[in-house]
Amino acid sequence: MLINSLIHKQLDSVKPFSSIDSVEKKLLNDGFVVVEDNGTYIGLLTLSDIIKRPHNLVIDCLGPKPELHEKDNVFETLEVMLKENYFVLPVFSSENSEYLGIVRYSDILQEVYSLKSLPAEIKIENPIGDPDLEGLKHSFIHELYHNTKNPIQIIYSTLEMIKDISETRGIESLLDNILINTSKIDDIINRLYDDYFTIKPLSSTPEAASDPGVGNDAPD
Repeated sequence: MLINSLIHKQLDSVKPFSSIDSVEKKLLNDGFVVVEDNGTYIGLLTLSDIIKRPHNLVIDCLGPKPELHEKDNVFETLEVMLKENYFVLPVFSSENSEYLGIVRYSDILQEVYSLKSLPAEIKIENPIGDPDLEGLKHSFIHELYHNTKNPIQIIYSTLEMIKDISETRGIESLLDNILINTSKIDDIINRLYDDYFTIKPLSSTPEAASDPGVGNDAPD
């Protein structure tokens, strides 16, 4: 899932040489303000900037921030935000680096939660009836790979995030992410195995039930 659908655009902006007093109310309400000069993006001012660089003008308080791109995925973005401790970051075009808007930590986190709960679909059409054993094995491997790839990628991304997080904030939700997707994989594998390799008793088939000689040690 890319972050392009989570970008907030058309936000009000302030001039770089505005006074901090003039933007104080917006900063307290939103936690940030976009700084632009005649339509050109200058930076993103946050409350953290004011604390680290206490000056009278917006331009003097601005601090450097990581830049995201519209084709970044939500897991990479969440990792950056947790590692750098930002709740909002600017997003730029992947093609020409044009400023597009901002993304919020809350939106990214919500999207990650929704992705981890997506159901995995398995479609198997009469695999037991295929007389070609190699074809059966090929189908099994294909289904297993296709249906487990997304949960596995989520697990890998989550583990990478955990490795880079020094504080405990967010750890519980990430571990929960691993457990849910591991459970998905286990369920998928079990269902595939049952569909492909569970052999029904011969006596349960209509043919066996109608033939008294099947399954009996009847004398010749």
